[in-house]
Amino acid sequence: MYALVAAVILSGAALTQASQESDVASAGKSPITLARYLESHSTVDWEVLRTALGLEKSQYWFAPCGGNAPANEARCSVETVTVANPGQVIVIIRGGDFSFTEEYLRYLRGANRGWKFAGEYSAEKRFGPSNHALVQFGRKPFLMISSNHSEYGVASNRRLKIGLT
Repeated sequence: MYALVAAVILSGAALTQASQESDVASAGKSPITLARYLESHSTVDWEVLRTALGLEKSQYWFAPCGGNAPANEARCSVETVTVANPGQVIVIIRGGDFSFTEEYLRYLRGANRGWKFAGEYSAEKRFGPSNHALVQFGRKPFLMISSNHSEYGVASNRRLKIGLT
């Protein structure tokens, strides 16, 4: 009898975990749905999300928020930047003051009005804030990202220009 009760409880926990994993993977299919998911959940299974987006595992990647380490335990705050031509949305994910990174996820609008994940960039913010600006050169949009890479008292700013066409 006890074994049956334990099996029912454990199977319910396994179903809940599988449901949460499928929720974050499903949310990753759309930038707006992902933004809502990240802001409404205190923890995020980043491994499941990154796998669903087709991103490789990296020992050097660090979640910006929604994790269980002191540097990333804060809830996520999300900003979406819309680019009209070509149709796309950049999802910018930030953690708290102690977070080491900010995550930039790019989604392109597909021919069938759906979304296609198109890339990721992690900007370090360990030694100062990361900033971004959407700029136009002629008719081409670019996302400019700057982050502070200062270490050992030596100032170092890194700027990255990402073409969005």
